[in-house]
This record gives sequence, C-alpha cells and structure tokens, in this order.
Amino acid sequence: MMRWSVLQSIEATEQAGATAIANLRQTFAEQSQELLDLQSELEESLKNKDVSVKDEENNVNNNKGTTTTTTTAMKKTKKKALTLTLTAATGPHTGEVFSLYPKTSGKGLPVGRSQGKSYRTIGVSLKDDFEASTKHGVITRSSSRVYFTDLESTNGSSYIPQDQYHPGLVDVVQFRIDENVPTQLHDGDFLAIGATFFKIAISY
Repeated sequence: MMRWSVLQSIEATEQAGATAIANLRQTFAEQSQELLDLQSELEESLKNKDVSVKDEENNVNNNKGTTTTTTTAMKKTKKKALTLTLTAATGPHTGEVFSLYPKTSGKGLPVGRSQGKSYRTIGVSLKDDFEASTKHGVITRSSSRVYFTDLESTNGSSYIPQDQYHPGLVDVVQFRIDENVPTQLHDGDFLAIGATFFKIAISY
C-alpha cells in the first residue's frame, strides 16, 4: 500500500515537472518571438534612418551644386565685354572705323594688308595701305588690357602718346614697337601701321 502511494506521488511529481517544462518552453518560445519582432523593428528603423540620412546628403549635395552653378553663372555674367575701336586718322583708309572685340583666349585679331576672311570679319584689313605688310601684326587681350604685337613687318609699327599727336604735324614723336613684343594700347593714344595712324578707343 505504501509503495503504491509512493508511486502515485512520483507520477504526480513527474506530471507536474512535465507541465512546468512545457510551460517554460512555451514562455521561452513567446519571448523568443517577441525578441525577433523587436529585432525586425530595430532593423527597419535603422534602414529608414539610413535612407533619410542619404536623402539629406543628396539634398545638401544638390544644393551645393546649385550654389556652385549659380556662382559660376554670376562670375560669367560679371565678366566685362571689351571693345577696341580703331579710327583711321591718316592714310588711304582715313575715316574708316574698325570695331574689334578682343578676347582673353584664342590667337588674337589679325591686322595687315591681307584681305583674308579673318582680317575682314574680326580683324583689320588695310587693303589699300601698301606700306603695311600682309600680316603686319596681331591684337590680343589679357584681363582688361589690350596689346598690339608687330609680327616682323617690313616697315614696322609705332606708338604715339595722345599728347604727342597733332593733325597735320609732320614730325610726330613716334615710339617704335619692337617686333614680337606685346605693347599695351591705351585709350586716346595712337597706333601707326604703315601709312595709317589709328586713334585708339577702349570701352567696356
């Protein structure tokens, strides 16, 4: 009798233990699922935050690009256009006016007796001045300064300060321009090429 009671007690204990183990397993499974759900939420949150940060970076970069483009455009807009006007005061081309637009890049504007297209369209063609060489010189620009370079012409070129030039005066003080050396032109002065004296005017 006593043995039977002991056996029943052991069986009850085992059943209780099995039930407790089952409950623990269920609790563990539920908590594990909660942890997995929490992990998924955290990963999703981090992913959204990363996308948000990238979008912000892209916006910043786009804004920088817009600012740079705008600044560049402003710089280009602020760049001054320069006009060089040469008015023939003597020689076979007296009275003719040549409006030139030298740029800071390129080969410059040709000057000479040539009737080539570049001389007629962007440079100075002195077709009737037989004292001028075919390819007499070239006009260039550096920043806001304009230069004339004599390209080893036959009769050379000269520069006459404004206060030294007087119409009709034979002995005009002239400063000979060295070959292949850029000489800066100044508003109001004169440039002598062949038999032609040009009055220089520079405007922006």
